[in-house]
Amino acid sequence: MSIAKNGSGITINMSGGGQIGAVNQGDNAQITTALAASEGGVSVEDVQALRAELETLAETSEVSFAEMRKVQAKLTEMETLAQEGSAVKNIAGIAKSIHDNFGWAAKPLGAFIAGII
Repeated sequence: MSIAKNGSGITINMSGGGQIGAVNQGDNAQITTALAASEGGVSVEDVQALRAELETLAETSEVSFAEMRKVQAKLTEMETLAQEGSAVKNIAGIAKSIHDNFGWAAKPLGAFIAGII
């Protein structure tokens, strides 16, 4: 978060989400707000890092080859969407479906989802 005095006003920039509680506007000041959502997107590298983490986890958790192939197909779909610049919600939706259907992958996928939304 950064705060800067701008002429007669104050500008507050927040990244990564956040909440603002009470704001005191004493001395008959007027508060105006503008919200700009930056869509950082998901990179192919983000998905590839997730893939590597899940493959390592699958090896140490004795996940079946067939189950891992299903997860890999979903990860390939996520990589394609990331390469096309698809909306984060589309990629997060696929990640959530993997999270919900493959319990062994829940922890890394939960962190991935939290990091992109």
